[in-house]
Amino acid sequence: MAGRLQLVRAVIQSMLIYSITLYSWPTSLIKELEKNIRNFVWSGEIDKRKLVTVSWKKVCRPLSQGGLNLRSLSSLNKASNLKLCWTMLNSKKAWAQLLLQRVLRGRRFIQHHIYSSLWSSFKDEVNTILENSICLLGNGEDINFWTDNWCGVVLSDMFNIPPPPLINWLKCNIDGAAKGNPGLASCGGIFRNHEADMIYCFAEPLGTASAFQAELCGAMRAIEVAHNRNWKNIWWNNVKLLLRQMNCKCLIFLERGIK
Repeated sequence: MAGRLQLVRAVIQSMLIYSITLYSWPTSLIKELEKNIRNFVWSGEIDKRKLVTVSWKKVCRPLSQGGLNLRSLSSLNKASNLKLCWTMLNSKKAWAQLLLQRVLRGRRFIQHHIYSSLWSSFKDEVNTILENSICLLGNGEDINFWTDNWCGVVLSDMFNIPPPPLINWLKCNIDGAAKGNPGLASCGGIFRNHEADMIYCFAEPLGTASAFQAELCGAMRAIEVAHNRNWKNIWWNNVKLLLRQMNCKCLIFLERGIK
């Protein structure tokens, strides 16, 4: 039996180790392989079953715990998928960051199919990891005050704060105000990244202007800043509403001109 055990460890399980640690194998296939290994260990033939009184689970235990130090393929496959999923969530490697960008939408993971053999292998393990993990503050580099779950409720959801932009995108918020309309006016804006960190901000006095003119100047200034810094992936907030107001004012102006 010692020779058969060595063959199983050195040949059969070693040949499977690469594939089984990358992909989620069908349960039926794993059961068939373990049945063949079990028959080979006890009888010397894969299709000949021998009656034994020791469960396969005990056989796969370490020698120190009374087992034969064989690896359970089902446990190895599940543990490997969990580790691979954990690596994707926490690693800074290029493949992990690329896959995370494809499957993460805001704070939720996608449920639909994508062309990725890795994601198909461990997507069912994401909830297991999240439900059994805790966060340690450490140096605070990977902590987000607004979007992380501190007390069971995300603060950005509690205070209805708009979500941050997607990875590699910037979000711009602009505003303008006038005291008296028209009156003393100013405008300002802020650019934030996908972690809600401030990248750039500005505030400028405008002299005497209306509130609409102040907001329009803020939008023009924000576009100028983005152009000068070669920022192309911009989520413009408030600009669409401003353009609608601008369109209405143009129509009012034309109607008055026609009259």
